[in-house]
Amino acid sequence: MRGSKLLRVALATTCIGVGTLGAAVFEDNPFPHVASTGVNDSLPLVDLRDLRILDTVRLPGDLPPERPDSNVILLGRDTIVVNTISARQAYSVRPSEVPPGYPTASAMVLDVGVSVHDTTQGLLHSFPVRFSDCPVELRLYRNSSRTGRPAWSSSTAPDSLACPRPLRNDEGAVNLSWPVQRLLADSLPAGRYFFSTSVRLADGRALRYSQNSAYLTADPAPPSHDRSALQYHASSEVSGHGPRTLRTRVGVVNASRRLVALEYGSCALNVRLFKSSDTSSRAVWRSESRQPRQRPHVAPVWYACTTELRTRTVAPGDSDVFVLTIPISEILADSLPFGRYWVVADLALDNVEIRPFQTYHTAIPIGVVVFGAEPDPMPQSRTINGLRYTASSRIIHGDAQNGDTVRTLVLVTNTREVPVSLGIPRECPVIVSWYRSTADRDSLPSLEPLWREGKGCPWHYRNFVLAPRQSVTLHSDKPMREIPASAGTGRYYLLAWTTGIPSAMVSAGVIDVP
Repeated sequence: MRGSKLLRVALATTCIGVGTLGAAVFEDNPFPHVASTGVNDSLPLVDLRDLRILDTVRLPGDLPPERPDSNVILLGRDTIVVNTISARQAYSVRPSEVPPGYPTASAMVLDVGVSVHDTTQGLLHSFPVRFSDCPVELRLYRNSSRTGRPAWSSSTAPDSLACPRPLRNDEGAVNLSWPVQRLLADSLPAGRYFFSTSVRLADGRALRYSQNSAYLTADPAPPSHDRSALQYHASSEVSGHGPRTLRTRVGVVNASRRLVALEYGSCALNVRLFKSSDTSSRAVWRSESRQPRQRPHVAPVWYACTTELRTRTVAPGDSDVFVLTIPISEILADSLPFGRYWVVADLALDNVEIRPFQTYHTAIPIGVVVFGAEPDPMPQSRTINGLRYTASSRIIHGDAQNGDTVRTLVLVTNTREVPVSLGIPRECPVIVSWYRSTADRDSLPSLEPLWREGKGCPWHYRNFVLAPRQSVTLHSDKPMREIPASAGTGRYYLLAWTTGIPSAMVSAGVIDVP
């Protein structure tokens, strides 16, 4: 790495094959705090040093009432009822691969689950609620608005489909399954269906959900592994700040008329950089060989790929997206100079139908990126998924008995014209780290701070929705007396990490400890 300087890049994109990239249904992003672009960020920046804002902050446990998403309904103040729906794909296995008595093949099944939880302590605990004898009514629609007459409803189906025997039914949870072949029968075509359910409790209450969709088919054959059915779209750009990152996206489009299974490992997408357009030459940098920046007198850390096999299923005409985001400081390190590089993405997909299973690599030339020197400090405000995070800290002076307190605030504002959801751990919405220099604060992976709050945090996220232009203030108060004596007096540079979904790292300003 050449000092603290980072980069500027020209956007490069490419498209291989014919067709339009559809909506992405999944993204892997190991650095979720990277700032996103393309949102309305015209709202005036709020100065958190304004005492009128700082002195009206709410306590951490006094966040707005939980606003559940489409698969969660509140049943009282702290009890949630979660409804999940998923299409379990058809499969076929060799008899030697399953225990005796287990099925070796199955057509597609639609699984519906309901669970009730108490969140009083910030953690999920099962909660005893009784369901009715027929606990779930299922409806399928062909339109996302779920208006008009449903394409199929369990309320008008034969008994075995109107109320299938639950796979599990106890106080607090129920699971049911519907065979898709029987749902579609001879009248409904294969395609994407949008789900709506009514969950009935024993006391007569009914909870209605409208969430999720899936491609349903009566075809009993498992999803295809035909790689010739796939088309690829790729782009690479440097984006964000604090840190700037090289973000590479590969979209995989299913151009066939069948479901296609994508099977891959934890490091399916890699990136190569070349010094010339001759990408048959040796790459000057390979992402699979990257390591975190190592520092003197600090125990080394390493990246590693886990060994699990992951699977996604892509419907006809749909797409899936693989994303690799890498801090530029790890790319340049101490060897690569600033300048122009040609980018090639390498996507590795497996085929478990072959024994031993095979891994196939697809190289996708993307284009040119230009790395130029540019400062990259940790920002005090950043926007992620339309949510703008702005942080600041100050000392709140107390009396002789209570002493002074360092108060860190993070103002979260929805800059979009539509509601935006976020999840926040109620007990620790903000974690603050203290550093002696901006270089230590801004480094990634982050150096161990001189001091941060040491208690554990229950990681159950409470879900909220911010209306357009609505804000919520998160805060953390730390008594000055808790700062260890070994840290000493002087100037500290603070880093605020909002631990929710999305998460964000922002500079929280400077504190002088007398």
